[in-house]
Amino acid sequence: MNRPCHTAHSVLTTMQISPGWKRLLLYLGLLAGFIGFIWLQAIFEPENFYRRDFTADYLPAKACLAGINPYTPLPELAKQFAFPLPTDLFRHPTPHSPGLLLLSTPIGLVSYRTANLVWIGFSLLCLLLAILLLLREFGVTKSCVWALALSWMALGYGPLTADLGTGQIDPWLLLLAVGMWLAWRRERQWLGGVLLGGALALKLLAWPFVVFLLLRRQWRALFGAGLTVGAVHLLALAVFGFAAVRDYYLKVGPQVGQLYRGYFSNLALTSWGWRLFQGTGEALELAPHVLVEPLYASATLARIFSLLLPLLLLAVTLWLAWRVRQFDTSFMLLLCASLLLGPISWFHYLTVLILPIGLLAQRLLHNHALPSLRRAALVLALLTALPHHVIIGLALHFGTPLTASKITTLPFAASLIATLPTFFVLGWMALLWRTDGAPETRLELSQPA
Repeated sequence: MNRPCHTAHSVLTTMQISPGWKRLLLYLGLLAGFIGFIWLQAIFEPENFYRRDFTADYLPAKACLAGINPYTPLPELAKQFAFPLPTDLFRHPTPHSPGLLLLSTPIGLVSYRTANLVWIGFSLLCLLLAILLLLREFGVTKSCVWALALSWMALGYGPLTADLGTGQIDPWLLLLAVGMWLAWRRERQWLGGVLLGGALALKLLAWPFVVFLLLRRQWRALFGAGLTVGAVHLLALAVFGFAAVRDYYLKVGPQVGQLYRGYFSNLALTSWGWRLFQGTGEALELAPHVLVEPLYASATLARIFSLLLPLLLLAVTLWLAWRVRQFDTSFMLLLCASLLLGPISWFHYLTVLILPIGLLAQRLLHNHALPSLRRAALVLALLTALPHHVIIGLALHFGTPLTASKITTLPFAASLIATLPTFFVLGWMALLWRTDGAPETRLELSQPA
């Protein structure tokens, strides 16, 4: 990717946010952070403490230190280490990549409670650094103070609270995405590629960037990404052994992908074909045990649409990323599309939207000619920030529990409520495209007090 061509001709202006609005937004943000902090404490309640995705990192870490294949099914690892894993939480090996398991191996040396604290603390540090880098790039004064304040406010952002609550790594990916963006903004192709490789080694989420770099013939960035991914996998082969790494790509990945492809709250476009033409029957053993009948039962159509819809989004995104005037728009479009183009996409992935939302805020606060877009962005931000349990609870409100079972039947139309975050991502992509060409802004924010 090249340095944004608009920077030489852009208008860099200073905009003062009125004190009244600033104070109101500040208080609301601090209140949202306080609510998120209270909710975050619920992680350590006995009924929630072991019902976290983090167990899919902790148990493999213990296995690796004990010389056991980390891709052994999690219930077997739980028995091996006398770990109270809920019986309905995971019935398969960890779905996490060899790169992530390498990084998480040291947490197996400490207790589960301590490992949780370290994991959450590192995620919050990544969030703080990502916001700080973003503010400094936008020229915000007193960026350290504001980074602390905004990090606190972000605790009330639904996808982030979902990430911290489950023990995922989206703040890590957010920091890597900010680093990629800044590196490519400064024409540091190789460094951006290395950071992209780091993101791909942790989670195969940013692969559309690889396709775009190939089309743009950005060989240095591709070399950096390939070198990083290759080095991580060589280290994984040395630590875990060939069989473990092979099993992840040939057995575990396909097994988990098939299990969750029709799952009730899977946001990936690949899942839509299965939901439309297969329903959610094959994912019934997964909580919350929701049964949605297909609109029309056809395994052939399910396979076709599971490929067609993501390919369509990829093609449109690549075309837009090629045609838009600003590098920032290209990058953010690819980042947003990446959240929906994997076999599985969860609500907490939307934590990464903090980066494109920050860019849009910069654009829309400056451009007074787009009041309708500012209102749309505000509404979309409020919807995106909703807690996941609110969205899922609203969908289940229309369900009918089956007697003598844990299964809830849900009309197909009502089941779409659970996929609303998919449309939130598409909405942010539309706003990015509409604001392409907006001049850069330097925001002057006084110290929050």
